[in-house]
Amino acid sequence: MTTISEEAQDLIDSTLVYLSVYDTESSPWSFAMMVRDENEKTLERWQLLVEVFFRLLTADLLRSTHYVRHGEWAPWSPDSLDAPPKESIVELAVRLSQHNPYSNPADEAREDVDVWIGPLLYATPSAKALLAKYRIDDYDQMTPEFFREVEGMFDRSGVPWQHYPLIAVAPQGGEA
Repeated sequence: MTTISEEAQDLIDSTLVYLSVYDTESSPWSFAMMVRDENEKTLERWQLLVEVFFRLLTADLLRSTHYVRHGEWAPWSPDSLDAPPKESIVELAVRLSQHNPYSNPADEAREDVDVWIGPLLYATPSAKALLAKYRIDDYDQMTPEFFREVEGMFDRSGVPWQHYPLIAVAPQGGEA
């Protein structure tokens, strides 16, 4: 049994399959916009996005084309074999937690919106190997065994799912 919630499993499924199987890159914002119902664009959904991306990046299942280093955007080469420093992953997640993807872009400064649309996420070779191991090549094929393995990767990476949230979202002005 896994402690990863069903909502988180759905987001992990859609993120890893889309980026791995279709071998593409996408912004965090595109995953935020997957919810169709305006009532689902909630503080809880925003928190889930931050937590899942933070854990997938920390467990080296995802990488980003840009990270935040000492408060500044820093590019990261998709060809790099080295994982980015954990501090940079934390800074990116904190930035995501400070800017609501569901707020009106006209209400925020351009650099605030860029945190959700600027960096592109892509699957690592580890993610692709994990999906191949479980013969996952489409959505909704992930099994309890797959999620137990992902949860173990989170645990070994120091971001166990039982500790939720690790990076709490910080709504500005009561937005949700």
